[in-house]
Amino acid sequence: MSRTASHEALGCSFCNNSQFDVVKLVAGPGVYICNECVDLSVQIISEELKANKGRIANAGSSTKSRDPRTIRAWEGLSDEALLAEVVRAHAAHQNVDRAVAHHVAELRARGVSWARIGDALGMARQSAWERFSGGE
Repeated sequence: MSRTASHEALGCSFCNNSQFDVVKLVAGPGVYICNECVDLSVQIISEELKANKGRIANAGSSTKSRDPRTIRAWEGLSDEALLAEVVRAHAAHQNVDRAVAHHVAELRARGVSWARIGDALGMARQSAWERFSGGE
């Protein structure tokens, strides 16, 4: 796909770099990660494993309760840094929306009905058509 293609460029869900600005963009279910973020992740995990060598075996046996609604790293962030995080999260959300729209477009190209698409997405046929048809 070229930069001038009608579809919006996909971006890394972590750094938000465009698919055109990285060597490789790997797709997951509604998320994308670029080769640069994969490299950084490998480095971070390797350093963490080295630093916690003795504690790894006991990691799963902790009785300490964890609140899944709170990301501890946010506690130390300034308002500006947390706003930057919300911008990145919003960009990831937009990536998911684009991915769903691409899937729906392919399903329609294959002749799949709006009723089946709506059912798969847990919405009415009319809602699916309104959200994804683009005036089809």
